[in-house]
Amino acid sequence: MTDPAWDPSGAVDDALRSIVSEYGLSVLSSPAELGPHLRDRLPDSPKQVALILGAAESEVAVSLREHLDQGMERDVAAQLAAATLIERPRSTRRGAGGSPGNSPTRSKPRVREPIMLLSR
Repeated sequence: MTDPAWDPSGAVDDALRSIVSEYGLSVLSSPAELGPHLRDRLPDSPKQVALILGAAESEVAVSLREHLDQGMERDVAAQLAAATLIERPRSTRRGAGGSPGNSPTRSKPRVREPIMLLSR
C-alpha cells in the first residue's frame, strides 16, 4: 500500500505501474528513459519524481532483484535495496535536499542495519 504522505492521491503509484506495464521493468533502472515518462505523468510531483530518478540512478531495482534472487524475504530485500539509495554520497543525490534548510534526513526511509535485519 502507498504511504498517504508520499502519494496522497495514488498518482505516483499509478504512474509507475503504467510505465512498467508499457515499457517493462528495465525502465526502472534507466533514468534517461524513465525521467520523461515520470515528468509527463507527474508534473505536479517534482519531489517524488526526483526521488524515483535517484533510485533509478542508484540501480535500486537491480539491487532488489539480486536480493530476491538470493532467496531473501521481500521486506528484507526492500530494506537493503533502499539502503543503496540512502548510502549514496549527499553530493550525488538528486532532489535529496542539497539546498540549505532542506534536510535529506526528513524524507529518508527508516532502514535498520543489514545485520539486524538478517538476524531476525
